[in-house]
Amino acid sequence: MILAFGEDINVISVIHVLIIVYGAYSLVTAGKMKRDREISQWLLSANELTRVRDRDGFCDAMTVPTMVFGLACIIYGLIALLNTYYIDNQILHFILLVIFLVCIIWYVTSLRKAKKNYIYY
Repeated sequence: MILAFGEDINVISVIHVLIIVYGAYSLVTAGKMKRDREISQWLLSANELTRVRDRDGFCDAMTVPTMVFGLACIIYGLIALLNTYYIDNQILHFILLVIFLVCIIWYVTSLRKAKKNYIYY
């Protein structure tokens, strides 16, 4: 992915790189949550953070899903970049996208369930 001066960057490639960074930050957030037992504003808004009734329970419920989702983001981003520049297989891209969308749905569902169980409304 080394670009010559003036060569156009594929916008989708930038998005894939951002997904990789998002995944890495999710892994860092999950590690801090597990170690320090503090919930990041990455997962909850400032308003929701003040209403958490069981911080340890929320951390336990969301550490593994956040780690799995972070890894899924990194893997998706890396394979998508490889596919864009070296493999160029549209079927692989479609399969990756479907798997990644399933991961997103699973993660959002896990987060909603944790919010329902550990936040006062």
